[in-house]
Formats: sequence, structure tokens, C-alpha cells
Amino acid sequence: MTGNDKGMSFHIGETRGGFTALANVFIFSDDPNKSRSSKQLLNALESTLRSAVPLIEENYGRVIRVSANGISVAFERNAEDALAFGISICQRANASEDMAGGFGVSVGITYGKVFTSNVVCGSFSTVIAVSEAVELSNILSRACPRADASILITSALADQIIGFSNRFAKRKIGLILNSSENKTYTIFDVFDGDPAEKKYSKRRSSLLFETGLEYFLEDRPLQARSCFIELLKYDRSDRIAKRYIQLCDKAINGTADDTRDKYLTVI
Repeated sequence: MTGNDKGMSFHIGETRGGFTALANVFIFSDDPNKSRSSKQLLNALESTLRSAVPLIEENYGRVIRVSANGISVAFERNAEDALAFGISICQRANASEDMAGGFGVSVGITYGKVFTSNVVCGSFSTVIAVSEAVELSNILSRACPRADASILITSALADQIIGFSNRFAKRKIGLILNSSENKTYTIFDVFDGDPAEKKYSKRRSSLLFETGLEYFLEDRPLQARSCFIELLKYDRSDRIAKRYIQLCDKAINGTADDTRDKYLTVI
């Protein structure tokens, strides 16, 4: 504990560190062409928090950060709690037309080492979290609207869940590269949290999608492109398939960057 010249105390409490599942709930306008006021965003945040808090408690989570357009939650018991929370909050948002008043909700989840501590300064107190995983979950949640997904998770999280591949509706959508860490992450779209029609479409085309992805990662862009073109016959709205067609075209034309264009840069 320290004091400043006005006598106000400042204290950083005991630091807790451990491997934890991190979920970030991102609140976004469901119509990007329509401007939303700060008041509308705050109302959406309040509405989402009201809905999220009971689900956080049910799944043994702990809020570690609230920002203008999102909530970060740590799940220290196990990784499955985080995914169960993410699916529930997205399903609840889908079921309620006015839950966030013209805003959508998406969730990014990963797993990693997190350090948290309580900070007290006078009458003010808060929790701070220091972790690369916190920022990665934030990036994933913000990428969901561009990826036409409700929930994006890393393989680091999936690896912690027994029977993940057979228990959840998902598809592997590719790799992202964190250049600052020089780490590559495999990303899954878990579509249990999607509306029923979108979930059905992704389930029907997931094998074709993942086949195209494997071809792409094996540097076989012609075969990969054919898979994604075939997929779009069934689902013309699949944004990730369209993105891979662009990357395949660059590879076929010899204009691809060997490093950058190997990854899903849409994220």
C-alpha cells in the first residue's frame, strides 16, 4: 500500500495466476450501415449484462473487465464452462428480438495463462487482468461478425474439452497468425450458438468446407477453390468460403504472400 500527497491510499492486492478459459462478449450493431448513438450502445451493454450475469454465475465465471462494447469473463473451473456460457448467451440473444435493441452479440473464447489482481485507490476498486489470452479472446469476438459466426474459439480451448469434436456443432475455419507473439492458432466456428437456419446450413456444408480448407493448407488452391465454389451453391452467404476463394485466386495467380496469405486474414 502507498499514499499520495493527498493521503489517498493505493493498493494492488494479491496476484492470482493460472491457466484459465477466457470469454469475451462483443456487442455490435446488427446493421453496420446504420449509425448508433453512445446512449444506444450503453443501453445495449446494460441489457446484455443483465442477461449475461446469471449465465456467468451458473457457469462459475468471473467478470474481469467491462468496456464500452464488451465483457471479459474468466472461467477458472474448466474450459467447458466458458463454451457453455458462450452458447447460452448467443442463444438467448437469438431468442430475444429486443435483448440488445438493434445490436448483436458474439463471443470469442481461448485458453491461456492469466494473472488477475484487485486494485484499490481510495473509494475506487477494480479487477485487472494481464494476459495475451484476454486480448486474443477480444480479437476473436470482434471477428465474429466478419466471419458470419456467433462463437469463435481456439484449438487451445477445444483441446481442454473432452469429446469436443463429437459434442458440439463446429467447423475448423483456418489459422490466424499473431505476429507479435509469432504464434499460430487454429480457429473453430462453434455454431451451436447460431440461429437454427444458419446452424443447419453450416452443418450441411461443414465436411465440404473442411475438405477445401485442408486442400488450401496443403498448397492445393485449385482443389480448394473447387470445394468452396461448390459450397456456395448451397450457401451463397458463407463469408469465410468467399474469403478463401479470394486467397485461392491469389495463390493460383502467383500474387499470394507466402506468409500472410496462408492465414485467415479476414480475422
